[in-house]
Amino acid sequence: MPGLTTEQLYEFLTTGRPIMKLGTIGPEGWPYVCPLWFDYDGETFTIAGRQAAKWEANIRANSKVSVCIDTYDSPYTRVIMEADAVMRTMPGCTRRPPGQYGTWAKKRACAISIAQRASPAA
Repeated sequence: MPGLTTEQLYEFLTTGRPIMKLGTIGPEGWPYVCPLWFDYDGETFTIAGRQAAKWEANIRANSKVSVCIDTYDSPYTRVIMEADAVMRTMPGCTRRPPGQYGTWAKKRACAISIAQRASPAA
């Protein structure tokens, strides 16, 4: 599978409705993978969560995460990344955050932003 150009990478991460598989490390040391909707601005992935989410507690305890965003149809495309997650409470976290979260995030107590420090690699 050939690598993606910068433009192809941005298009893949910002169009359609791909799902991010976020991998965190649980308190017992086991991997924990959770599928999440996300928004990507060219540098930062933003995901919405609630304070009771297991992946959020895992990140608070250990910021190391891995991410996989892929397709199930040909041409098979994937983005795999490892990063130290930085959690930030978004302004107005009791309201629906901007982006593609719609009514899903409206039901959540707070939206969390996770910024990646490593460049995504296709």
